[in-house]
Order: sequence, then C-alpha cells, then structure tokens
Amino acid sequence: MRRKDREITDRSEIDQILKEAEVLHLALNDNGTPYALCVNFGYDGEALYIHGANAGRKIDILNENPIVCFQAYTDYAMVVKKKASHFTARYRSVVGMGKAEFITTSEDKRYGLDVLMKGCAPGEEYSFGDEVVGRTAVIKIAIESITGKQNGF
Repeated sequence: MRRKDREITDRSEIDQILKEAEVLHLALNDNGTPYALCVNFGYDGEALYIHGANAGRKIDILNENPIVCFQAYTDYAMVVKKKASHFTARYRSVVGMGKAEFITTSEDKRYGLDVLMKGCAPGEEYSFGDEVVGRTAVIKIAIESITGKQNGF
C-alpha cells in the first residue's frame, strides 16, 4: 500500500468495516472482460455470503472462474475545501481477493442466508422455506487476502 499512514492493519478493524458496510462491490472476470456488480452480503467473521437466482451472468461467470475481488466501505463523506486540489474523502474501506463456492446443501444454504440477513437486517430473525432455499443460489466467498484503508480517522 502506497499510503502506509492510511493502512488499517488491525484485523478487528477490518472485520468491523465488513460488519458495518451495506453493500459489497464484487469484481469478476468474464473470460478477460471485467464484470462488476453491487450485492447484498453477510460476513460471519471468516467468509462472505451472497445470494441470487440459480441462473444468470454472475452464476455463469463464477462457474467458469470462481476467483473474485471485492470492496466495501463505511463512513464515506466528501470533504469540500476552497481549492479543488484540496478536496478529499473521509472513509474506511477494505479490498480483498477470494474464491467463490456454490453452497449446495439445504442446511448450509440456510446458514449462508441467515448470515446474509444478519448483515442486511441485524437483530431480526428470519426463516427460509424449502421452496426459497431450493430456488436461491447461495455463494460463499472464502477470503484469501484482505487490506484495509482509511482517511479522516
């Protein structure tokens, strides 16, 4: 990292950003063409969980190449100054690499969906019927590397 003064090295701070972030930016490689999307997600302290339909471009790409890059941030605010060259942003962010895995058992899918819902609506309890579990793709992203960065903190 070029700006060591902004680097977050404490894993608990990185974990906190993942717990507070509302959206995960996911970058995939579609046979050499970048494909990026924003997804809802959950984090259980070890892996990220996302979901979607059982078919579609995201699913096709991940079946072909499960390596992903992800990014999330919290506390973003533009800091306006009198000179444009002095503008900056306040933020806490993470960038990581991982490998996506399709979850196949109903029990593991329910776990992933539960983690996802706790990330989207903390404090609430949800249940998932067999029909919903069956028609939903649940994807676990095993984190292989991750870095954190902040400005204004």
